[in-house]
Amino acid sequence: MSEERKPEPIAEIEKRYPNECLAIIVTKTDKYGDPIEGILLYHTPNRKELFEKIRGHPEHILITYTFEWPEGMEVILNGDVSV
Repeated sequence: MSEERKPEPIAEIEKRYPNECLAIIVTKTDKYGDPIEGILLYHTPNRKELFEKIRGHPEHILITYTFEWPEGMEVILNGDVSV
């Protein structure tokens, strides 16, 4: 990274970027291994663009979306995704 940024709570990062896809370098997890703190690496409303920007990045990265899900929509996540 070109500029030094400090880790912050992931919930705070998500609040700043509504309706976007976020790539966050995980710096801290809770006792269950869930990410709770990190450094924003990249954000965009375009999911494809996000994956292109982070491809090959060596650090543990959390991908999260801050879009409002349509009422009644369900999401299923399955396994690890390699980018």
